[in-house]
Amino acid sequence: MKKRRFFSRRRTDGIAVGGSLMRVAVVTLGLVACRRMQEDDACDYRVRRRTVERVLVEWGMVTPLRSHPIDLRASGTLAEVAPSGTRVKKGDRVVRVDDRHLRETLENLRREQESLRLSRDIAVAEYAQTERELRNHLCLLEAQRRVAHMERDTVRAGLLPSERRLLDIRLELARLEQDEAEDEWERQKRWIEKGFASASLIEPYRRRVEAAREAVAQAECERTIRLRGPPPDLVVELDRKVEQLTRQCQRAEDERERALELAQLRIQALDARLNRKAAAIRRIEKELQNTCVDSPVDGIVIVRLYRDWRSGGAFSEYKPGVAKWKHDRIADIIEQGQMRIFFMLHEADFPLVKTGLPVRIRIPAFPHRSFNGHVTEVGGVARDRLDVAPAGFDTETTGVMVFNAAVAFDAGDADVRPGMSALVEIIVDPPASRCVVPRAAVRSTPSGDVVRVRSPQGIRDCPVVGRPFNETDYPVEQGVREGDIVQVPRSAVLLP
Repeated sequence: MKKRRFFSRRRTDGIAVGGSLMRVAVVTLGLVACRRMQEDDACDYRVRRRTVERVLVEWGMVTPLRSHPIDLRASGTLAEVAPSGTRVKKGDRVVRVDDRHLRETLENLRREQESLRLSRDIAVAEYAQTERELRNHLCLLEAQRRVAHMERDTVRAGLLPSERRLLDIRLELARLEQDEAEDEWERQKRWIEKGFASASLIEPYRRRVEAAREAVAQAECERTIRLRGPPPDLVVELDRKVEQLTRQCQRAEDERERALELAQLRIQALDARLNRKAAAIRRIEKELQNTCVDSPVDGIVIVRLYRDWRSGGAFSEYKPGVAKWKHDRIADIIEQGQMRIFFMLHEADFPLVKTGLPVRIRIPAFPHRSFNGHVTEVGGVARDRLDVAPAGFDTETTGVMVFNAAVAFDAGDADVRPGMSALVEIIVDPPASRCVVPRAAVRSTPSGDVVRVRSPQGIRDCPVVGRPFNETDYPVEQGVREGDIVQVPRSAVLLP
């Protein structure tokens, strides 16, 4: 029984050992087959020295280096806007504002200005007429005042010697006339007493005597009054008359000054309104001149976008019919010669890139041309890639830090447009003769980079020291020499 168990255990151990040996044999055969397949899928490449350069390849978008804004210089509704992409020359019209309301306003202002000018002419004529009438009235009052003043002075001065002599002569003549009338009356009375005349004929002589006596009494009374001097009431009345006329002259002068001042103020108010109308007309005329905005340089028109809330808040280009205000920016004129490309630089490449490094630029729209430029800007603060180029509304971070960078180049006569994508090759190391192997021949291992080298003894893995310069070249500093043969996958594209 024990012997049977011993042989059974020996048989089990033998089966286990046989299975292990078989598995090792299968793995070895698989590795050999895999190695032969790799050798069959690989081709030989002879290491040689070539002139290569180290470049960093980045994708970016073309933007204009210099642009000129097109701002409205007058408010109104857009009547004409050059479409985006239109090529314009210096002086070509880009934007025009509808000026119909400005012309109507200008016509109304000119009519109002003519009406104000007519009103001013009328006011000037009224001023002259008022000044003439008030001056005549004042002159009349001044003449009356002078007459009253002379009359008062005459009365106060009393009788002159000539006037006194005249009064005496008048009294003497009256007395002589009285004596002559009395003598004639006495003579006629004697004639009647003697009977030579009728009593009815004496009546005229009697009336003559009475009239002569009254004339003498009147002359004596006048002489007495004139010699006595003017009465106080007359002097007071004349003084009052002079004062009254003086006050009337003063009131007339004040009234004249007020009336002329009011007329002058009215003329000044009309002048001010005319000046305001003239300023408004000049402003409208200037706005009419500014309704058209021309291109300051040769270039391409890029019309700006605005949020059209009538269409649900969608962005749309400015077009005719949109009302805008003065100083609003409608478009930009970009110069095609000098262009700029913005791209994102990985943090691992940041130490290699400096401003001023030369670059080569390839644009898919021009596959057979390349453009030369230089690095103009390298950002100083790193940001997460999602912060620079967000994807949707994610708030997470990728952990990939990038820097903003820009290069400038001269497009020359090429019709390079903003928004085109471009491949930027930054030349970090200038061209030099180096021992180069295809990048596809290099494999990364935990111990470093290795290549498969064919020798008379067979194919072996050879460690190499170097760094990739671009997508195809791997300059080797140590590990292989010029003339060595390395294995390269047949799928790789080999450069001569």
